[in-house]
Order: sequence, then structure tokens, then C-alpha cells
Amino acid sequence: MASGVFNLKQQLFALAQQAWSGPQRPKYVEYLVVAGGGSGGYSATSQTASGGGAGGFLTGIVPVTAGASYTVTVGGGGAALTGQTFGNNGVNSVFGSITATGGGGGGAYGNIGISGGSGGGAGGGGGNSPLAVGQGIVGQGNKGGVSGDNNGAGGGGAGTVGQNVLGAANGSVGGAGIASAINGIVTPYAGGGSGGSSNSGVYFAPGGVGGGGNGGSYASTVAGAGVDNTGGGGGGGPTMNSGAGGSGIVIVRYPGSVQFYTGGTVWASYDGYVVHSFVASGSLAPTTPTQLNPYPVAFGAAYGGGYFAGRYNLSGTTYNLIVAPVASGYNASAAYKTANTGDSGADSYSNGLANSNAINDASHPAAQFCRALTIGGYTDWYLPSVDELNTVYNYLKPGTTLNSATPGLGGYNTGAVAPELYNTIHSPGRPRQTGLSTWQVGGAESFGENIYVTSTSDAGSGFARNQYFDNAIQWYDNKINSVNKVRAIRKVAI
Repeated sequence: MASGVFNLKQQLFALAQQAWSGPQRPKYVEYLVVAGGGSGGYSATSQTASGGGAGGFLTGIVPVTAGASYTVTVGGGGAALTGQTFGNNGVNSVFGSITATGGGGGGAYGNIGISGGSGGGAGGGGGNSPLAVGQGIVGQGNKGGVSGDNNGAGGGGAGTVGQNVLGAANGSVGGAGIASAINGIVTPYAGGGSGGSSNSGVYFAPGGVGGGGNGGSYASTVAGAGVDNTGGGGGGGPTMNSGAGGSGIVIVRYPGSVQFYTGGTVWASYDGYVVHSFVASGSLAPTTPTQLNPYPVAFGAAYGGGYFAGRYNLSGTTYNLIVAPVASGYNASAAYKTANTGDSGADSYSNGLANSNAINDASHPAAQFCRALTIGGYTDWYLPSVDELNTVYNYLKPGTTLNSATPGLGGYNTGAVAPELYNTIHSPGRPRQTGLSTWQVGGAESFGENIYVTSTSDAGSGFARNQYFDNAIQWYDNKINSVNKVRAIRKVAI
């Protein structure tokens, strides 16, 4: 399914190449426009509650006019429900003249699935006979599935239709989305929400690939929301709230490393593009050309004695962060300190090298392990600060556990550099699991869903911060009890 997207880019890229010779404004830009997903249906009983359809998915290349600005609208997801009815449609996303249609709301008992970019799953009628499915728009998405046995069907995805209910145990899975690498990271978008289950307990369907929300189960499991900035549909909710649709996204890119427009979050990708990523409405507007510094390689690729893991800004200088290989830069169990006492000079949330140098002695096993490493000829490895390690988590998250969205528990990271900027708390669905199998749970270089020691001490206290690699939490523990896993990093100024 994703191959169709990449073939389109290959076929149309020649147009952009013809228009590009040196630092001239591009005559064409490539775009990805994904609308907000529909919310799941809600049933006040144990009966049908189907998944919401994904937001419409559009990609291609379009000409641009010198000096012109282009309006960008990022559609929100359909709101969750608490009363028995079909779900709410998502909101359209727009780039200039290109409009992706919001996903259709999921059906519920006595209510049909709603049409949209991708359609919502069918509701159930009297005697549990299925009602009409929501239809998708050709070229943007697919229809929802058919309900049955009091279980909800999956909402349609951009890549496939929502699944029909096949038996009496569970709701059905939402349709799969489509992957795009327009931002330099292969990412699936526009997955359908899954249908709810009429059974109590852990009988629920996972969301469609591409940000779809999981279906709920009768009086037990809350339906999941579609992931924000993917256009995923929300899950169907029997007896409990339905899942909200995920908001959409607009991404625009053009060849080279010279920035010609403002708007969105901007960076130069390793594969030769300037990328503008919009997670909120705005505009793509011309500006004075500015040379950017491209990323060196893909995230998770070999680089500098280890693997590239994102960028971090420290006191106005931007660094490439490099994670050590498991084979030589990982310790399965090391304590922050052998005593619960304060440390001087190791309380930075951002400068792990300074922290590590301040505590590089036998009473601090984790830092001493990292500072003693020589890997790939490099001797500047250190125990990362809590925000440096959080930056690594942003790009190489190993699993699918939802992130904590509780203020005070982590995720507020002022040093992170585009494309992942987290100057507010993480959302449950962002960052998402990496698409790189080597870094996913069970992969050769994966962090696993484990707790890692950081070099950040709470000032003057016997406590130190840890980074959780399952749910993003940056919690503290006393230093003796901070006997967790260790992964060294190094950094290179750009």
C-alpha cells in the first residue's frame, strides 16, 4: 500500500528537479495533507459501537507561485461521545487549494456509520441487523466495516477498508493507514478506529495501523482516541466514552537545504529536503533564503561510533546526539550512587557531560561506566541528562505504551530540536513507537520498555531522575535505589 505513495513521489520528483538549479525558489512543492479522524460511536448498552473513519489522506506535488503565501488548516479530530449516537466527523485539513476531508464518525446501536475521508464502521439495528457503513472518498480513504453480534466494526483507513465483525468475541480492527517518508521518517498515517466489544474484560481490538484508536469493551476497557497529528479514527465505546478522532497534519517539502518559506516546524532532512511540518493551522509564506544544516543521517542509523538519535540545543549550540551500541555502551544494572547524599555540579537537566564529569568516580557507578568507554575511537561518552535521554526517547521509542500526559511527570523538554519539539507535556499518542524494527521492543539496539539512569541529580538531595522508556515519565528515586539500565551517549556540535 505504501509503495503507491513512494512511486508517486518518484514519478513527480522529476518536475521538482527540473525547477531546481542552485538557490532558486522552488516552482513545485511536495505535500502530505491528512484531515482529522472521526470519533467512534457510543452505545449506552453492551451493543454495537463502531470505530471512526480516518481523516482523508492526500499526497502529491503541486506548483507554487513566487511571492505567494498558502493557507494551511490542520483539522481537529471528531469529539468523543458520552451519549448513545454515531460519532462526530473530523475536520478538513487544507493546503492552498488542496482539501482532505475529515473522517466519518463511527456508527452505534440504531445509528449508521457516517461517510467522510474514510467512513465510520456500521452501527447495529433492531435484532442486531447491521445498518449502513460510512463511505470513504475515492483517492482519500476507504469505507467502514459491517457490524454484527453486538460488536462494532472497524472504521475505514486510508489504505484498507475497516474490518467486518467476524465473530461474537470482539469488535473489529480499523482499516490500515498509509506510510509516508515525506518528513524523513517513515510514518503511517490515517488508520481507522476499531470497533467496541460487547464482552467485558480485555476483549478489545487494537487500532488500525496509522494512529487508529483501540475499541472499548463492555464496562471494562475505555475506547482509545485516534493519535493526534495522524488523522487516526477513534475507537467505538460500548457503555463507556467513545474515542475522539486524532487531529490531522500538513507537511510540505522542497529539494535542497535552503529555506525559502516560513511556517510550521522547519528543518533540513538527511535525504535532501527542507521540510515544513504543520501540527496547527498557519501559512506557508515566502521569506529571505536561509541556509540550513541538514541532519547527517536517518534517525537510528550508524553515525559517530554509535547511532544518530536526534538533535539537542544547549545554551545556543545545537548538537547531534549519538547513542552507543548495545554491545559496548550498555550496562544492564548500575546505580546512580552508592549513598543517598547530595552532589555538586550534577543537577543539570540539559548538560549530561558536565553532570557526568562532576560525578565520575567509584561512588557513582553509572557515570563512571560511561566516562570510561572507548567506542569507535571516541572517548567522550557520558551518562545523558534527563532531557537529553528524553530527546532520544522522542525518536527511538521502543513500544506502543501510551505516554503519560500528567504535568510534572516529564516530557517538558526545552532543548529538543525539530522535528520533535516538546516544550509542553507529551500527549498520550506522541511520540509514537519508532518504525525501525532494530529499535522496537526485541530489536538488536532497542532500549526496551525499561527504566534508565540519567546523570541529573535533584539539587543537593539524595534523589536522581530516571527516564522511563515505556511511558515517557521522568521520575526520581533515591540514588541507591536508582539501580537501572544505563546507555551511554555522546554529542557533536554542528
